[in-house]
Amino acid sequence: MVPTQDHNVTQDHNVNRALDRYFEGSVNMKHPSDQTKAFSAGFVLPFVLLMLIIVGLILTGEGCRREESHAVKTIRFTTWGSPASNEVFQKVVDEFEKRNPDIRVELMMLPWNQYHRKLLTMLAAGSKLDFMRLANSYFPRFVENNALLSLNDFIERDRKEIDIDDFYPMALRGCRAEGKIYGLPLDVVGWAIYYNRRLFDQKGLPYPSGSWTWDEFIQVAKKLTEDLDGDGIIDRYGAYVKFKMGVIELLAGQSGAMILDRENSTCLFDSPEGRAVIQLFYDLMVRHRVVPPVEARAGQDVFAAQKVAMALLMRGMVTQYRQSLAFDWDVAPVPGWPGKEPRVLIVGGFNPWVISRRTELPEASWRFLKFFTGKEALTEMVKTGRFVPARKSVAESPAFLKTSPPDNNKVFLDLIESPNKVFVPRFLHYNRLEKAFEDNFQLLIEGRIDVDECVTRIARDVEALIRE
Repeated sequence: MVPTQDHNVTQDHNVNRALDRYFEGSVNMKHPSDQTKAFSAGFVLPFVLLMLIIVGLILTGEGCRREESHAVKTIRFTTWGSPASNEVFQKVVDEFEKRNPDIRVELMMLPWNQYHRKLLTMLAAGSKLDFMRLANSYFPRFVENNALLSLNDFIERDRKEIDIDDFYPMALRGCRAEGKIYGLPLDVVGWAIYYNRRLFDQKGLPYPSGSWTWDEFIQVAKKLTEDLDGDGIIDRYGAYVKFKMGVIELLAGQSGAMILDRENSTCLFDSPEGRAVIQLFYDLMVRHRVVPPVEARAGQDVFAAQKVAMALLMRGMVTQYRQSLAFDWDVAPVPGWPGKEPRVLIVGGFNPWVISRRTELPEASWRFLKFFTGKEALTEMVKTGRFVPARKSVAESPAFLKTSPPDNNKVFLDLIESPNKVFVPRFLHYNRLEKAFEDNFQLLIEGRIDVDECVTRIARDVEALIRE
């Protein structure tokens, strides 16, 4: 290892103290003859030995410095994902290591359902963490725990190299907290309606377009919902729309509903617009029965199994579908809200890629973060179909727009390009909102409460989280 400056100062101080003690002994002798004898008999040999020790320390330090300059530093890259995403990330790691032979990157994939809990446990235990991915809903928790390294100084130093202005502002905003930037974005949230062209063709239905609304979506879904064998049980449903926080935020943005006020002090969802969102979910799943119930899904991919004709899904499914789907498919824009101007609700931004404050290799971790979110690496990653890039230059390039399927990649940019964006800040327990919505919506599906009470109870439970 390289001796630190403090260590060298300590060594020099110890040597000086030894010399001082020796010369103090010499000058305290009573007779000059004793001094002469002492010098000839007692000083020369210790002095020579002392000089050898000093030279040895110097050579050892130089050797450590030479060893460190060629030493390979290992940083840990922690994320969640599937085997497909693992393969994508590993290729980036391999290319980075080729260009940076002094750095090795250890890729550690963790299951999503344990991911953030595992990271928090590792941080509490002082385990090695360097470069990692965070979900935007958990980001405030890590900021609150002072677990992240501020990147402001790095970004200012390397501003031209990373081209910070190339990131979509809404994506970069999701990496900020308390006036500091704690991460860089790789991708942005991209939703679309995936649809099975063959099933539309069989029914003689036109493919979905950018002008359709949720009312039209329901009417098309009803025509595509079928009992194929005449046993009174639906075998194929028109659509798949999951009741989850990301979709709730998407629909709230369209309807004009707000989940929180700007100060995170009050839940605003108990409103006509909030009730309209819950009513739409209820109509899809219960009233019109065009979305399969949970028991009919049984943990399978119902779109890939052709048990639904349409599915509201994120961009991340493209990589898997390119490899596995045997039928003709494409994507269409998310339906618009009837009578409303296009509007998007941005809650907390997007998943930041961050560096642990406790990393022992901040410079090496920053070099990898720059490369990983840089234009060149991102261009190669989007060719796999997995990401909607957070960099404008890559999102507008053929690498994203011209790779297929799907043919209509541009629809994933709709949310980014919408001029009407409403940003809602996060709070510490934002990741627990989904349960507040799910528990009360389940009571609605079971017929135990109505839509009005469901929305009222959701607002009450969210308020409790805010107070907590």
